[in-house]
Amino acid sequence: ARCSAEALEAHAAALVRALLLPRLRDASPALRWLAVEALGRLVEEDEEVYSASPWPERVLHMLRDPSPDVRLAAIEVAAAWYADAAAPPAAPARRRGVAAAAAASRGEREPFAKLAGHLAPLLAERARDIEPRVAAAAVRALRLPLLASRLSDASFAAIVELCLGASDAYAGLREEAALFMDEHLLVEPGLGAARADAAARGSGAGAAGGGGGGGDVVGGHFDAEQGLVLLANFLAHYAQPSRLPLAGRLVASLWGRAPCLTRWTTMADLCLLGEGGGGGSA
Repeated sequence: ARCSAEALEAHAAALVRALLLPRLRDASPALRWLAVEALGRLVEEDEEVYSASPWPERVLHMLRDPSPDVRLAAIEVAAAWYADAAAPPAAPARRRGVAAAAAASRGEREPFAKLAGHLAPLLAERARDIEPRVAAAAVRALRLPLLASRLSDASFAAIVELCLGASDAYAGLREEAALFMDEHLLVEPGLGAARADAAARGSGAGAAGGGGGGGDVVGGHFDAEQGLVLLANFLAHYAQPSRLPLAGRLVASLWGRAPCLTRWTTMADLCLLGEGGGGGSA
């Protein structure tokens, strides 16, 4: 019975290989898209078999497919390999959230851990894609801690710059780049946009708030104050004087996500800091 099962598995693997590999190179974009989606499901269902060469490498190859729909599907499939990586503890320095994750997840096991070093630069390349959906999906994938940790300094800076430099046609890309900056560049507590986004997806409660409810009002005030200072420092370092008007793009991307941007009392305190000689809220 075991020999029969093994023979059946071998025949099934040969059938999948014979059917799927040619479809990944098919002249029809629709068939290539279906093949990428099918390969993503196969990796989810049988990681031991389909994490071996050539399957993950074929997904990475599809990131340069002529069809934007195929490129988008390949990004989503590849990002799913690293989505379960445990979020690392916050670090009080540059690239917060990019340190090694604690628990062994799929993305941290071979061959996916090794593949991350190849995937990250490919995603950075796709962040400049002519198709806005593809570019936004690439940066969304790079927000994952394990992939962000594989970026070179030049690629890291290029992703951050997109939150100011991307045009209005790429508003979704600017939003993802702004969240990337908040998660992986700014020190704790950051702007609060990433935490508010996670809270909104998780509990759906009013955790993103700008001072309502019965939470820690004083803590929220100082978090907002520090977030505004961090934002000002970011603009001072990343935006030359001639580009400061582009700050409106960053604010628009984070509006409704970063609580510090709507804490008007905190903004007033910062603007009036030093007035009256008491240093009241410093």
